[in-house]
Amino acid sequence: MTTLRRALSHIEDDETTTQDSVNEGQVLYKLHKYRERNRKIVEDKKKAVMKATGRLACEVCGFDFFQTYGPLGADFIECHHTKPLATYKAGEKTKLADLAVVCSNCHRMTDARFIS
Repeated sequence: MTTLRRALSHIEDDETTTQDSVNEGQVLYKLHKYRERNRKIVEDKKKAVMKATGRLACEVCGFDFFQTYGPLGADFIECHHTKPLATYKAGEKTKLADLAVVCSNCHRMTDARFIS
């Protein structure tokens, strides 16, 4: 994957391939493996952080959705597994300490670290 990424990053911009519109929205069917997750521990992590700090702010950059968006951002934060689920053995349990509350941007960047 990394080799492909490097190769793609070296492709020069070509005005003839730039498009200002594309077709999207077609219905696709996919079959893939999915790791089971438990929403209860995410809710428990958010409650524990709220109780300890009084707010749900990103543990990486400090962004607070409620502070920025008001009621629309209340209780909005993502939960990141600090230990990738792909490394879990069957039956291994996730603890609150294995989770971090993070904003969407930091979550994407943190996960990208494991993909590349």
